[in-house]
Amino acid sequence: MQVRRRLKGFDLIDPDNDKAPHYYYDEILARQLEIQNGDWVQVGTMQRGKNHPYIEKILSHAEVPNLITVAPLYVVNYNSFDDTYQITQNYQGTPLASVNPAVETFKISGRDALRQRINDGQLVDLAWFNEQPDKPVVRYVHHSHRPLGAQANRPEKRVKSTTSTGPAEPIQTLAFDLKAQTVAVVMGDANTRQQQITQLIDEHNGHALLIDAFKHSNSASFYNQQLSQTDIVVMVQNQNKHATSKALSKAVKQYDLKMAIANGGGLQQIERAMYRAVKGLPAFESGNLITYPQAEAQ
Repeated sequence: MQVRRRLKGFDLIDPDNDKAPHYYYDEILARQLEIQNGDWVQVGTMQRGKNHPYIEKILSHAEVPNLITVAPLYVVNYNSFDDTYQITQNYQGTPLASVNPAVETFKISGRDALRQRINDGQLVDLAWFNEQPDKPVVRYVHHSHRPLGAQANRPEKRVKSTTSTGPAEPIQTLAFDLKAQTVAVVMGDANTRQQQITQLIDEHNGHALLIDAFKHSNSASFYNQQLSQTDIVVMVQNQNKHATSKALSKAVKQYDLKMAIANGGGLQQIERAMYRAVKGLPAFESGNLITYPQAEAQ
């Protein structure tokens, strides 16, 4: 059977038999198998999900017209004024309008964002039919800020980087496993530390969600929505207002989340707060005698 890519996911079809059944598979499987439009696949008798044949292997690739444009790694920003999530540029700062002149700003409603688990600061891949550039959709949401497999259609960098492209040096100092839990770090001007904090959480096998407390100081509805898909909350105490603490506390109680307080925005302070939250230890470090397991030197 042959692959026909959709804006999200793909169909398996028999191009020689219009009456043969079509089978739909989701975008997650498309990424796992690195499926491309036009691939020929071998299916088995095993059933997957709702009478979907199991895909055993990819046999070959046939060149067929590509009717879809994909724009990877675009940044989501929450707008509390109208409760929407807006996308205007990718992680390198390249405007969306430069790859799709029909859409300067792509908006996602709060309800749709909740359904798709889209949060402020996350990266998403957009896709649209070449003949309908004014109707893009979110193809994939990178729940880790360091997504894998970002390939085609990545815009070129405007400024040539002089930094090393090798793997980053490990920065974790403690030994604990987040076990793929999502950690929301609430601090002022979070974007200035995004790369380091994300790396730290990634090294502990977790997913990072950074929330700028200066932008969302007292929006209870915002925190209720953002934290609905979170497991652990770390609040940086000296970079938050009282109104933020109050809104956070309500959301933490509503969703029964683990929470700890970091006295400052240092990486070690945030790391220690994560450990306390994971182990159910006191939220505050001061005044409590806590032994932290040190990570082995790498």
